[in-house]
Amino acid sequence: MTKANSPAAPKFFLLSHPRTCSNLLLHILSLDKHENIHPAPNGGYFFMNAFIESVKLGAERGHVDTLSKDEAAQLKKAYQACFDEMQKHISEARPLGRAVFVKEHIFFMLNPVAKTNFLFPQQGTTQPPWTVDIPGHDRSTHSPANKTLLSDEFLQGWKPIFLIRHPAMVFPSFYRATLDIEAQEVTKQKENLLQLTATMHWSRTLYDWYAAQNNHDPGTQWPIVLEADDIMGEPAMLVRFCEIVGLDPSRLRFTWSPANERERENLTSTTQRMKSTLLASSGVMTGKSAGNLDIEVEARKWRQEFGKIQGAKMEEYVRAAMPDYEYLKARRLRPKFAES
Repeated sequence: MTKANSPAAPKFFLLSHPRTCSNLLLHILSLDKHENIHPAPNGGYFFMNAFIESVKLGAERGHVDTLSKDEAAQLKKAYQACFDEMQKHISEARPLGRAVFVKEHIFFMLNPVAKTNFLFPQQGTTQPPWTVDIPGHDRSTHSPANKTLLSDEFLQGWKPIFLIRHPAMVFPSFYRATLDIEAQEVTKQKENLLQLTATMHWSRTLYDWYAAQNNHDPGTQWPIVLEADDIMGEPAMLVRFCEIVGLDPSRLRFTWSPANERERENLTSTTQRMKSTLLASSGVMTGKSAGNLDIEVEARKWRQEFGKIQGAKMEEYVRAAMPDYEYLKARRLRPKFAES
């Protein structure tokens, strides 16, 4: 078991995507109940504010070269401020000898150059990758396979954990949530935003980058992959995960009381929408798993719900993401007895 309160307490990076049950996972893990963990506010999401700023500036729908000099500077400043907050959190944990466990949606911290090259493969951009500045580091490496704003050196300092879920459970749910939130800026950019988020390209690319680093501990090969269905239906897998990251398995919780009115009032309307299922639940809901889902059957529902054109696009995105999903799923963490 990893000793999180050792002199070199590790940093765990939960790399997720909206609607992959990341909030459920953190709820089950109960990180605030573990003395050897320095839990992040709201679980992490340090780069969310910069993503919101990016949406406001139209950077999620346009080519990075169309940003004015002032807009680019404003966005870079926002990314740097988010990174500085993350660094502050890490610095607070260090003297306490506690491990850091941070959740981040990968597309929150993608650099705009990577997004432009993904959305506009024919035009692309000649701009170098955007990278946040790390205090005390005069130079940093940003290899081609690293599509984030974070340097290679910074990423290498983390133990990566990828959280995945069947694309047919993720993409329509996220699209539905963005429509419900009715944020004007998001609505204007929903097509490119959907194209950026309705993919597992970013998870697969970052996973492969991490896998190439040969980062492993005795008995554990990093990066780790967790699958949402296993979180809902394989308690033994979560026990094994706890043993790997140094958490007490006895503190896992699979039942709880639904959020009361006061707890809901302390959340923004957006957070309430994104956590609506969890807030109303009293425990893990196994009925939310993908199981033997049939994409063709689901696609008929999407056409009815979103319209023929948008429903067809949703099916296209889901089917295109399946190879990356199956690739990552084949590498997911399993209970010990499942491997024997």
